[in-house]
Amino acid sequence: FQQTFNFFGIKRIINFQVMIENQTLADLTSKLIPKLTNYFIEKKPDMVIIQGDTSSALCTAIAAYYAKCRISHVEAGLRTHLLFNPYPEEANRRMISALAGFHFAPTQIAKENLLKENIPENQIFVTGNPIIDVVKYTVETSKSKKNPPIM
Repeated sequence: FQQTFNFFGIKRIINFQVMIENQTLADLTSKLIPKLTNYFIEKKPDMVIIQGDTSSALCTAIAAYYAKCRISHVEAGLRTHLLFNPYPEEANRRMISALAGFHFAPTQIAKENLLKENIPENQIFVTGNPIIDVVKYTVETSKSKKNPPIM
């Protein structure tokens, strides 16, 4: 990850040291939610911006909610409408949406999914897909960098 962080100029703020090989999602969740909750209570962020649909993204949403932080979700509204496909991402997406106050949808279809779930339209913003933006940025920027990240 460090090579990619360096390429994008990202400075890691904190590492909770919770990732171990072959751990279950339940094990990860039981470690991550308390650490994130305490972190958010201590730091008191104005808003927690959550990217994607991983289990760590869901843990972040739950912890932010427990710490009474406002939550925004990037890549909101992506749906397969099949709870176990992809697993666990589809369930994670739905649960994050329930906690978020702002939803940054990559497409109009994603916005429509959120509207069907009774998310107020004034909380949904169609922003495009950040992954596509990253790929475009990487292609353009890597031409001038000596060691571009491997994606």
